[in-house]
Amino acid sequence: MSQDSSLDQLNDAILRTRAEHRTAMAALRSMQRAYGHFVPKSFLNFLGTTDISAIQLGDFVEMKTSIMFADIQNFTALAEELKPEDVFATLNTYLAQYEAPIHGHSGVIDKFLGDGALAIFRTAGDAVAAGNEMLERVARVNQDRARQGLPTLEIGIGINTGYSALGVIGNAERLETTVIGDSVNVAARIQDLTRRFGNRLLISETTYLNLNDNAGYTIRFADRIEVKGRARPVSVYEVFDTEREQTRGPKIIGLDLFEDAVACYHLGYYQKGLDILARYNSIVDTDPLAKIYQERCRVRRSAGAANLPQQIDQEFLWNPSYDTGHETIDDQHHHLVEIYAALRGAVRSGSRADTEHVLIDLKDYSLTHFGVEKALMEETGYPLINEHLHEHNQFVKRLNQLSSAIRVSERATETIVFWINIFLFDWLATHSSKIDRHLARYVARAAFGDDPARRS
Repeated sequence: MSQDSSLDQLNDAILRTRAEHRTAMAALRSMQRAYGHFVPKSFLNFLGTTDISAIQLGDFVEMKTSIMFADIQNFTALAEELKPEDVFATLNTYLAQYEAPIHGHSGVIDKFLGDGALAIFRTAGDAVAAGNEMLERVARVNQDRARQGLPTLEIGIGINTGYSALGVIGNAERLETTVIGDSVNVAARIQDLTRRFGNRLLISETTYLNLNDNAGYTIRFADRIEVKGRARPVSVYEVFDTEREQTRGPKIIGLDLFEDAVACYHLGYYQKGLDILARYNSIVDTDPLAKIYQERCRVRRSAGAANLPQQIDQEFLWNPSYDTGHETIDDQHHHLVEIYAALRGAVRSGSRADTEHVLIDLKDYSLTHFGVEKALMEETGYPLINEHLHEHNQFVKRLNQLSSAIRVSERATETIVFWINIFLFDWLATHSSKIDRHLARYVARAAFGDDPARRS
């Protein structure tokens, strides 16, 4: 065989190998794109990888996230009236409004749930911004569909922020990424409330506190709700940035009256709550949530429920179920609750001197307590220290806002007392039983020489 012939065969072999390599790479890219429809790359980023083949059963990471549940309201009833092909076309039209806002705000759609979806965000601000954009997109779709004579639908969104575990579940035959934790259950429960309250976007207290710029949103307190597995009710807030100006404007004008009426209801002053709501209704004639509070006040008043603020205060005494198990942290929490009680008493007494003294004491002791927790986190190498300290910083901002409102003395006493209960006590009870308990367990494992570190 000549040398030229050997070279020709070698070149042919090289060309075939290159062609086969290109074909294999194209097939691999196609497969990766196909896998990406089921396991989003952004979810893999949460797990610290970009290679789906590196994912193993049981892999997980524990981190602070904001969980969003979005659901098409009354879709089941509409679907019963449509042909199957129209059901899927309508469903996909609305679900398509989720993707761009969620991905555009660094979120990931973990899964679609029939006519709804579960999404994960790294920050509360991203989650709420995505929720507002989703609502705006749905409003535009509804305008187009209405012009075509097609049925229109609304979506309800619930958001909660907290620690959760993102990982891989399943078996050797089938793996699935998922997010697990109490924060997921609470987000689903909050989303369910959008139907009852007649609104579109509800967020939890922890989400509200984790917004870096609350002033950038139009938000009001909605209710305190019982959630299975939670020792205390969860405070829920309504975000109504995307409402039509015909309702949004009046709701902003009447916001102080609405807050005063809600405070009266939760403190047991039902007749006073009704009187304030009558004034509010003269400003806002269409507000489903106000109607709900009006009916609640009527029912409680008719049932002969007495105005017993002292009895209601019993709900804001410390319960051992809120303790973390770390003696120093728990002792300091107990003292903070005593200061809260003193602040309620000072506000009710009307003594500006006593109130100012308690406010200063509260600010100083809160900062001291947060310093103790920070030292514990630094000593043990707590992996979620930044997230934990962010919670402390947000609480201090809230405390400063509340202190300013108290010092100005322009709000009703009932409203101030209610804010003390939900902004201070509820926050501490939830923070202690969830966030601080996580820290306490980590510190305990570190003290026994265990390696408590998690991949994060």
